[in-house]
Amino acid sequence: MRNYRFLLLALSLTLAVSLSPQVHAKPKKDVVTQTKKVIEKCMPAFVFIAHSSSSGSGVLISPDGYVITNAHVVRKAIKLTVRLGNGDSYQGKVIGRDSTGDLALIKLADAKGLPYVKFADSDKIKVGDLCIAIGNPIALGAVDQNPTVSMGAVSGLHQYRGGGRYNDAIVTDAPINPGNSGGPLLDLDGKLIGVNGLVESRIGLRSNTGLGYAIPSNQVKAWLPELKDPDRLDVYRCRLIGIVFEKDFDKLSEDGALIDKVVPGSEAEAFGFKDGDVIFECQGNPVWNAARFAGILGIYPAGTLLTIKLMREGETVEIKIKPEERRPAKFGFTIGKPSQSDRFMRITALEPKSASAKAGLKVGDEIIGLGKQKMSGLAVMQHAFMVQRWMPLVISGMKITFKVRRREDDGIVEKEIVFTAQ
Repeated sequence: MRNYRFLLLALSLTLAVSLSPQVHAKPKKDVVTQTKKVIEKCMPAFVFIAHSSSSGSGVLISPDGYVITNAHVVRKAIKLTVRLGNGDSYQGKVIGRDSTGDLALIKLADAKGLPYVKFADSDKIKVGDLCIAIGNPIALGAVDQNPTVSMGAVSGLHQYRGGGRYNDAIVTDAPINPGNSGGPLLDLDGKLIGVNGLVESRIGLRSNTGLGYAIPSNQVKAWLPELKDPDRLDVYRCRLIGIVFEKDFDKLSEDGALIDKVVPGSEAEAFGFKDGDVIFECQGNPVWNAARFAGILGIYPAGTLLTIKLMREGETVEIKIKPEERRPAKFGFTIGKPSQSDRFMRITALEPKSASAKAGLKVGDEIIGLGKQKMSGLAVMQHAFMVQRWMPLVISGMKITFKVRRREDDGIVEKEIVFTAQ
Protein backbone atom coordinates (compact mmCIF):
# COMPACT_ATOMS: atom_id res chain seq x y z
CA MET A 1 0.00 0.00 0.00
CA ARG A 2 3.01 2.30 -0.40
CA ASN A 3 1.32 4.22 -3.19
CA TYR A 4 -1.42 5.69 -1.02
CA ARG A 5 1.06 6.51 1.76
CA PHE A 6 2.93 8.56 -0.80
CA LEU A 7 -0.36 10.21 -1.74
CA LEU A 8 -1.08 11.15 1.87
CA LEU A 9 2.36 12.71 2.20
CA ALA A 10 1.79 14.68 -1.00
CA LEU A 11 -1.62 15.81 0.23
CA SER A 12 -0.11 16.99 3.51
CA LEU A 13 2.58 19.01 1.73
CA THR A 14 0.09 20.49 -0.73
CA LEU A 15 -2.32 21.54 2.00
CA ALA A 16 0.49 23.00 4.11
CA VAL A 17 1.56 25.24 1.21
CA SER A 18 -1.86 26.20 -0.15
CA LEU A 19 -3.88 26.79 3.01
CA SER A 20 -3.37 29.54 5.55
CA PRO A 21 -2.26 27.86 8.82
CA GLN A 22 -3.93 30.53 10.94
CA VAL A 23 -7.37 30.20 9.32
CA HIS A 24 -7.38 26.64 8.02
CA ALA A 25 -5.21 24.70 10.48
CA LYS A 26 -8.00 22.48 11.76
CA PRO A 27 -9.62 21.64 8.36
CA LYS A 28 -6.16 20.72 6.99
CA LYS A 29 -5.67 18.13 9.72
CA ASP A 30 -9.22 16.85 9.38
CA VAL A 31 -8.99 16.35 5.61
CA VAL A 32 -5.73 14.42 5.77
CA THR A 33 -6.94 12.24 8.65
CA GLN A 34 -10.27 11.57 7.02
CA THR A 35 -8.66 10.81 3.67
CA LYS A 36 -6.41 8.22 5.29
CA LYS A 37 -9.41 6.58 6.95
CA VAL A 38 -11.34 6.45 3.67
CA ILE A 39 -8.44 4.85 1.79
CA GLU A 40 -7.82 2.24 4.48
CA LYS A 41 -11.52 1.43 4.70
CA CYS A 42 -12.40 1.35 0.99
CA MET A 43 -9.26 -0.02 -0.66
CA PRO A 44 -10.20 -3.67 0.12
CA ALA A 45 -13.58 -3.18 -1.61
CA PHE A 46 -11.93 -2.14 -4.87
CA VAL A 47 -11.69 -4.82 -7.57
CA PHE A 48 -9.52 -5.37 -10.63
CA ILE A 49 -11.51 -6.77 -13.57
CA ALA A 50 -9.85 -8.69 -16.39
CA HIS A 51 -10.93 -10.82 -19.34
CA SER A 52 -9.67 -11.64 -22.82
CA SER A 53 -10.57 -8.33 -24.50
CA SER A 54 -10.51 -5.71 -21.75
CA SER A 55 -9.60 -4.78 -18.20
CA GLY A 56 -10.65 -2.11 -15.76
CA SER A 57 -11.94 -1.37 -12.29
CA GLY A 58 -14.97 -2.05 -10.17
CA VAL A 59 -16.23 -1.82 -6.60
CA LEU A 60 -18.00 -4.21 -4.24
CA ILE A 61 -21.40 -2.93 -3.13
CA SER A 62 -22.50 -5.86 -0.93
CA PRO A 63 -20.86 -8.46 1.32
CA ASP A 64 -22.21 -11.31 -0.83
CA GLY A 65 -20.18 -10.31 -3.86
CA TYR A 66 -22.11 -7.88 -6.06
CA VAL A 67 -19.71 -5.68 -8.05
CA ILE A 68 -20.71 -2.59 -10.03
CA THR A 69 -18.60 -1.44 -12.98
CA ASN A 70 -18.93 -0.01 -16.50
CA ALA A 71 -20.48 -1.92 -19.37
CA HIS A 72 -17.55 -0.95 -21.57
CA VAL A 73 -15.23 -2.72 -19.12
CA VAL A 74 -17.01 -6.08 -19.33
CA ARG A 75 -18.00 -5.66 -23.00
CA LYS A 76 -19.48 -8.96 -24.23
CA ALA A 77 -17.81 -11.11 -21.56
CA ILE A 78 -20.00 -13.21 -19.25
CA LYS A 79 -17.39 -14.92 -17.11
CA LEU A 80 -14.31 -13.09 -15.92
CA THR A 81 -11.67 -12.96 -13.22
CA VAL A 82 -12.00 -10.42 -10.43
CA ARG A 83 -9.20 -9.61 -7.97
CA LEU A 84 -9.93 -7.63 -4.82
CA GLY A 85 -7.77 -4.82 -3.50
CA ASN A 86 -6.58 -7.15 -0.75
CA GLY A 87 -5.26 -9.67 -3.30
CA ASP A 88 -8.04 -12.31 -3.15
CA SER A 89 -9.32 -13.56 -6.53
CA TYR A 90 -12.80 -14.74 -7.51
CA GLN A 91 -14.59 -15.96 -10.59
CA GLY A 92 -17.23 -13.45 -11.57
CA LYS A 93 -20.32 -13.64 -13.78
CA VAL A 94 -21.97 -10.67 -15.52
CA ILE A 95 -25.65 -10.83 -14.57
CA GLY A 96 -26.82 -7.45 -15.85
CA ARG A 97 -25.58 -5.06 -18.52
CA ASP A 98 -26.79 -1.58 -19.41
CA SER A 99 -24.76 -0.68 -22.48
CA THR A 100 -26.64 2.57 -23.08
CA GLY A 101 -25.99 3.92 -19.59
CA ASP A 102 -22.59 2.16 -19.28
CA LEU A 103 -23.34 0.10 -16.18
CA ALA A 104 -22.77 -3.60 -15.51
CA LEU A 105 -23.37 -5.81 -12.48
CA ILE A 106 -21.11 -8.76 -11.66
CA LYS A 107 -21.77 -11.50 -9.08
CA LEU A 108 -18.78 -13.21 -7.50
CA ALA A 109 -19.07 -16.96 -6.98
CA ASP A 110 -19.15 -18.33 -3.42
CA ALA A 111 -18.67 -14.88 -1.90
CA LYS A 112 -19.67 -13.91 1.61
CA GLY A 113 -18.49 -11.48 4.24
CA LEU A 114 -16.59 -9.36 1.72
CA PRO A 115 -15.64 -5.70 2.29
CA TYR A 116 -17.90 -3.28 0.44
CA VAL A 117 -18.78 0.39 0.17
CA LYS A 118 -22.13 1.91 1.04
CA PHE A 119 -24.05 4.26 -1.22
CA ALA A 120 -24.12 7.99 -0.52
CA ASP A 121 -27.07 10.16 -1.49
CA SER A 122 -25.66 11.71 -4.67
CA ASP A 123 -28.46 14.28 -4.75
CA LYS A 124 -26.86 15.92 -1.71
CA ILE A 125 -23.37 16.44 -3.10
CA LYS A 126 -22.36 19.93 -4.13
CA VAL A 127 -19.85 21.48 -6.46
CA GLY A 128 -16.61 21.89 -4.53
CA ASP A 129 -17.05 18.80 -2.34
CA LEU A 130 -13.80 16.84 -2.04
CA CYS A 131 -13.79 13.33 -3.51
CA ILE A 132 -11.47 10.35 -3.90
CA ALA A 133 -11.11 8.02 -6.91
CA ILE A 134 -9.68 4.52 -6.64
CA GLY A 135 -8.70 2.71 -9.82
CA ASN A 136 -6.25 0.94 -12.05
CA PRO A 137 -5.15 3.71 -14.46
CA ILE A 138 -3.09 2.57 -17.44
CA ALA A 139 -2.91 -0.87 -15.77
CA LEU A 140 -0.53 0.34 -13.05
CA GLY A 141 -2.02 -2.26 -10.73
CA ALA A 142 -0.33 -4.97 -12.79
CA VAL A 143 3.03 -3.59 -11.66
CA ASP A 144 2.71 -3.66 -7.87
CA GLN A 145 -0.68 -5.42 -7.49
CA ASN A 146 -2.20 -2.36 -5.79
CA PRO A 147 -4.91 0.04 -6.94
CA THR A 148 -4.01 3.73 -7.14
CA VAL A 149 -5.70 6.69 -5.50
CA SER A 150 -6.34 10.22 -6.77
CA MET A 151 -8.09 13.11 -5.08
CA GLY A 152 -9.95 16.18 -6.28
CA ALA A 153 -13.24 17.98 -6.11
CA VAL A 154 -16.70 17.71 -7.62
CA SER A 155 -16.40 20.12 -10.54
CA GLY A 156 -19.96 19.97 -11.87
CA LEU A 157 -23.32 18.22 -11.70
CA HIS A 158 -26.18 17.23 -14.03
CA GLN A 159 -24.00 16.82 -17.10
CA TYR A 160 -25.03 14.94 -20.24
CA ARG A 161 -22.13 13.42 -22.15
CA GLY A 162 -21.11 10.55 -24.40
CA GLY A 163 -24.09 10.86 -26.74
CA GLY A 164 -26.46 9.70 -24.01
CA ARG A 165 -24.31 7.16 -22.17
CA TYR A 166 -23.74 9.49 -19.24
CA ASN A 167 -27.00 11.00 -18.04
CA ASP A 168 -27.14 13.54 -15.21
CA ALA A 169 -23.46 12.80 -14.58
CA ILE A 170 -21.03 14.06 -11.94
CA VAL A 171 -17.92 15.89 -13.18
CA THR A 172 -14.71 15.64 -11.18
CA ASP A 173 -11.15 16.91 -11.52
CA ALA A 174 -9.81 13.93 -9.55
CA PRO A 175 -7.46 12.42 -12.16
CA ILE A 176 -9.28 9.69 -14.12
CA ASN A 177 -7.50 7.76 -16.88
CA PRO A 178 -8.08 4.61 -18.98
CA GLY A 179 -8.20 1.76 -16.49
CA ASN A 180 -10.06 3.82 -13.89
CA SER A 181 -13.31 2.94 -15.67
CA GLY A 182 -15.80 1.29 -13.32
CA GLY A 183 -13.95 2.30 -10.18
CA PRO A 184 -15.50 4.15 -7.24
CA LEU A 185 -15.73 7.89 -6.69
CA LEU A 186 -15.99 8.35 -2.92
CA ASP A 187 -16.86 11.16 -0.54
CA LEU A 188 -14.86 11.84 2.62
CA ASP A 189 -17.15 9.53 4.58
CA GLY A 190 -15.99 6.64 2.41
CA LYS A 191 -19.36 6.29 0.67
CA LEU A 192 -19.93 5.81 -3.05
CA ILE A 193 -21.07 8.98 -4.80
CA GLY A 194 -20.43 7.72 -8.33
CA VAL A 195 -18.93 5.16 -10.71
CA ASN A 196 -16.09 6.60 -12.81
CA GLY A 197 -16.21 5.95 -16.53
CA LEU A 198 -15.80 8.72 -19.08
CA VAL A 199 -12.83 11.01 -19.66
CA GLU A 200 -13.13 14.29 -21.55
CA SER A 201 -10.00 14.13 -23.69
CA ARG A 202 -8.42 15.83 -26.65
CA ILE A 203 -9.00 14.29 -30.09
CA GLY A 204 -6.74 11.30 -30.59
CA LEU A 205 -5.70 11.15 -26.92
CA ARG A 206 -7.13 9.19 -23.98
CA SER A 207 -5.21 10.86 -21.17
CA ASN A 208 -6.86 12.87 -18.42
CA THR A 209 -7.44 16.56 -19.10
CA GLY A 210 -9.00 17.49 -15.78
CA LEU A 211 -12.55 16.43 -16.61
CA GLY A 212 -13.82 12.99 -15.61
CA TYR A 213 -17.44 11.84 -15.56
CA ALA A 214 -19.06 9.53 -13.03
CA ILE A 215 -22.50 7.90 -12.97
CA PRO A 216 -24.24 9.15 -9.77
CA SER A 217 -24.84 6.64 -6.98
CA ASN A 218 -28.57 7.32 -6.87
CA GLN A 219 -28.79 6.43 -10.56
CA VAL A 220 -26.87 3.20 -9.89
CA LYS A 221 -29.25 2.32 -7.02
CA ALA A 222 -32.28 2.92 -9.25
CA TRP A 223 -30.90 0.51 -11.86
CA LEU A 224 -29.90 -2.33 -9.54
CA PRO A 225 -33.32 -4.06 -9.69
CA GLU A 226 -33.14 -3.97 -13.49
CA LEU A 227 -29.58 -5.31 -13.54
CA LYS A 228 -30.49 -8.09 -11.11
CA ASP A 229 -33.47 -9.25 -13.18
CA PRO A 230 -32.83 -12.99 -13.71
CA ASP A 231 -34.88 -13.11 -16.90
CA ARG A 232 -32.61 -10.88 -18.98
CA LEU A 233 -29.00 -9.87 -19.31
CA ASP A 234 -29.32 -6.59 -21.21
CA VAL A 235 -31.48 -3.70 -20.03
CA TYR A 236 -32.32 -0.44 -21.80
CA ARG A 237 -33.08 3.16 -20.93
CA CYS A 238 -35.74 5.66 -21.92
CA ARG A 239 -35.19 7.30 -25.28
CA LEU A 240 -37.73 9.54 -27.00
CA ILE A 241 -37.85 9.69 -30.81
CA GLY A 242 -39.49 12.37 -32.91
CA ILE A 243 -38.46 15.72 -31.40
CA VAL A 244 -36.19 18.21 -33.14
CA PHE A 245 -35.06 20.87 -30.68
CA GLU A 246 -34.29 24.44 -31.66
CA LYS A 247 -30.55 25.02 -32.13
CA ASP A 248 -30.54 28.70 -33.12
CA PHE A 249 -29.03 30.42 -30.09
CA ASP A 250 -31.05 33.59 -30.65
CA LYS A 251 -34.33 31.65 -30.54
CA LEU A 252 -33.61 29.48 -27.51
CA SER A 253 -35.79 29.79 -24.43
CA GLU A 254 -34.17 30.81 -21.15
CA ASP A 255 -36.58 28.63 -19.18
CA GLY A 256 -36.49 25.25 -20.88
CA ALA A 257 -35.98 23.16 -24.02
CA LEU A 258 -37.69 24.69 -27.06
CA ILE A 259 -39.14 22.22 -29.57
CA ASP A 260 -38.59 23.36 -33.14
CA LYS A 261 -40.41 20.47 -34.78
CA VAL A 262 -42.29 17.31 -33.85
CA VAL A 263 -41.87 14.68 -36.56
CA PRO A 264 -45.29 13.67 -37.97
CA GLY A 265 -46.29 10.12 -37.10
CA SER A 266 -43.55 9.82 -34.48
CA GLU A 267 -43.67 8.57 -30.91
CA ALA A 268 -43.36 12.16 -29.69
CA GLU A 269 -46.42 13.27 -31.67
CA ALA A 270 -48.43 10.37 -30.24
CA PHE A 271 -47.53 11.50 -26.71
CA GLY A 272 -48.88 14.97 -27.43
CA PHE A 273 -45.83 17.15 -28.02
CA LYS A 274 -46.29 20.05 -30.46
CA ASP A 275 -44.11 22.46 -32.38
CA GLY A 276 -43.18 25.44 -30.20
CA ASP A 277 -43.61 23.67 -26.86
CA VAL A 278 -41.06 24.59 -24.17
CA ILE A 279 -40.28 21.68 -21.83
CA PHE A 280 -39.38 23.02 -18.37
CA GLU A 281 -39.83 19.99 -16.09
CA CYS A 282 -39.48 16.21 -16.40
CA GLN A 283 -40.44 13.88 -13.54
CA GLY A 284 -40.00 16.71 -11.05
CA ASN A 285 -36.55 17.66 -12.37
CA PRO A 286 -36.01 21.15 -13.82
CA VAL A 287 -35.20 21.27 -17.53
CA TRP A 288 -33.14 24.20 -18.81
CA ASN A 289 -32.15 22.97 -22.27
CA ALA A 290 -32.40 20.01 -24.65
CA ALA A 291 -29.29 18.27 -23.29
CA ARG A 292 -30.69 18.45 -19.77
CA PHE A 293 -33.99 16.91 -20.96
CA ALA A 294 -32.15 14.05 -22.68
CA GLY A 295 -30.08 13.53 -19.53
CA ILE A 296 -33.15 13.24 -17.33
CA LEU A 297 -34.86 10.80 -19.72
CA GLY A 298 -31.75 8.63 -19.66
CA ILE A 299 -31.97 8.15 -15.91
CA TYR A 300 -35.03 5.90 -16.20
CA PRO A 301 -35.60 2.37 -17.53
CA ALA A 302 -37.64 1.96 -20.69
CA GLY A 303 -41.37 1.76 -20.01
CA THR A 304 -41.27 4.15 -17.04
CA LEU A 305 -44.29 6.48 -16.87
CA LEU A 306 -42.93 10.03 -16.81
CA THR A 307 -44.68 13.34 -16.17
CA ILE A 308 -43.63 16.24 -18.41
CA LYS A 309 -44.53 19.89 -17.82
CA LEU A 310 -44.26 22.33 -20.70
CA MET A 311 -45.27 25.82 -21.69
CA ARG A 312 -47.62 26.06 -24.68
CA GLU A 313 -48.85 29.44 -25.91
CA GLY A 314 -48.38 30.97 -22.47
CA GLU A 315 -50.07 28.18 -20.52
CA THR A 316 -48.65 25.28 -18.52
CA VAL A 317 -49.54 21.88 -19.97
CA GLU A 318 -48.85 18.52 -18.30
CA ILE A 319 -48.50 15.36 -20.35
CA LYS A 320 -47.52 11.82 -19.43
CA ILE A 321 -45.24 9.71 -21.59
CA LYS A 322 -44.07 6.10 -21.48
CA PRO A 323 -41.15 5.73 -23.91
CA GLU A 324 -40.76 2.22 -25.22
CA GLU A 325 -37.65 0.08 -25.18
CA ARG A 326 -35.14 1.14 -27.81
CA ARG A 327 -32.35 -1.31 -28.47
CA PRO A 328 -29.04 -0.51 -30.17
CA ALA A 329 -29.55 -0.33 -33.92
CA LYS A 330 -28.71 -3.06 -36.41
CA PHE A 331 -27.29 -1.36 -39.48
CA GLY A 332 -27.05 -4.30 -41.86
CA PHE A 333 -23.72 -3.25 -43.35
CA THR A 334 -20.01 -3.37 -42.57
CA ILE A 335 -17.61 -0.48 -42.95
CA GLY A 336 -14.18 -1.69 -43.96
CA LYS A 337 -11.17 -0.51 -42.01
CA PRO A 338 -9.52 2.15 -44.19
CA SER A 339 -5.82 2.48 -44.85
CA GLN A 340 -3.84 5.58 -43.91
CA SER A 341 -4.08 6.83 -47.50
CA ASP A 342 -7.86 6.44 -47.89
CA ARG A 343 -9.93 9.62 -47.98
CA PHE A 344 -13.33 7.95 -47.55
CA MET A 345 -14.79 5.00 -45.70
CA ARG A 346 -16.20 2.23 -47.84
CA ILE A 347 -19.09 -0.24 -47.42
CA THR A 348 -17.53 -3.72 -47.71
CA ALA A 349 -20.48 -6.00 -46.84
CA LEU A 350 -24.26 -5.63 -46.85
CA GLU A 351 -27.19 -7.77 -45.68
CA PRO A 352 -29.64 -7.95 -48.62
CA LYS A 353 -32.78 -7.79 -46.45
CA SER A 354 -31.62 -4.94 -44.19
CA ALA A 355 -33.29 -1.53 -44.15
CA SER A 356 -30.10 0.09 -45.43
CA ALA A 357 -29.96 -2.28 -48.44
CA LYS A 358 -33.63 -1.73 -49.23
CA ALA A 359 -33.02 2.03 -49.12
CA GLY A 360 -30.37 1.71 -51.82
CA LEU A 361 -27.02 1.32 -50.07
CA LYS A 362 -24.56 -0.83 -52.05
CA VAL A 363 -21.29 -2.63 -51.47
CA GLY A 364 -18.46 -0.36 -52.58
CA ASP A 365 -20.24 2.89 -51.67
CA GLU A 366 -17.94 5.53 -50.21
CA ILE A 367 -19.46 7.47 -47.29
CA ILE A 368 -18.94 11.18 -47.91
CA GLY A 369 -21.60 12.51 -45.54
CA LEU A 370 -23.40 11.55 -42.32
CA GLY A 371 -26.47 13.71 -41.79
CA LYS A 372 -25.26 17.26 -42.30
CA GLN A 373 -21.66 16.35 -41.46
CA LYS A 374 -19.20 15.98 -44.33
CA MET A 375 -16.92 12.95 -44.16
CA SER A 376 -13.74 13.54 -46.09
CA GLY A 377 -10.01 13.64 -45.60
CA LEU A 378 -8.78 11.37 -42.78
CA ALA A 379 -10.88 8.25 -43.23
CA VAL A 380 -9.04 6.42 -40.43
CA MET A 381 -10.14 8.97 -37.81
CA GLN A 382 -13.69 9.12 -39.17
CA HIS A 383 -13.91 5.32 -39.11
CA ALA A 384 -12.88 5.32 -35.44
CA PHE A 385 -15.51 7.98 -34.69
CA MET A 386 -18.30 6.08 -36.44
CA VAL A 387 -17.52 2.58 -35.19
CA GLN A 388 -16.52 3.42 -31.60
CA ARG A 389 -18.70 6.42 -30.78
CA TRP A 390 -21.53 7.03 -33.23
CA MET A 391 -22.79 3.56 -34.18
CA PRO A 392 -23.03 2.16 -30.61
CA LEU A 393 -25.31 5.04 -29.62
CA VAL A 394 -27.77 4.82 -32.52
CA ILE A 395 -30.99 3.13 -31.44
CA SER A 396 -33.74 1.37 -33.36
CA GLY A 397 -36.25 3.80 -34.83
CA MET A 398 -33.75 6.57 -35.56
CA LYS A 399 -33.64 7.96 -39.09
CA ILE A 400 -30.18 7.77 -40.68
CA THR A 401 -29.06 9.84 -43.65
CA PHE A 402 -25.93 8.86 -45.58
CA LYS A 403 -24.46 10.67 -48.54
CA VAL A 404 -22.47 8.22 -50.63
CA ARG A 405 -20.33 8.28 -53.74
CA ARG A 406 -20.31 5.40 -56.22
CA ARG A 407 -19.26 4.56 -59.76
CA GLU A 408 -22.06 3.95 -62.25
CA ASP A 409 -22.23 3.71 -66.06
CA ASP A 410 -22.35 7.48 -66.36
CA GLY A 411 -19.32 7.93 -64.12
CA ILE A 412 -19.02 8.81 -60.43
CA VAL A 413 -22.32 9.94 -58.90
CA GLU A 414 -23.45 11.01 -55.43
CA LYS A 415 -26.56 9.59 -53.75
CA GLU A 416 -28.46 10.34 -50.55
CA ILE A 417 -29.55 7.19 -48.73
CA VAL A 418 -32.15 7.56 -45.98
CA PHE A 419 -33.32 4.63 -43.83
CA THR A 420 -34.71 3.93 -40.37
CA ALA A 421 -32.39 1.97 -38.11
CA GLN A 422 -33.83 -1.43 -37.18
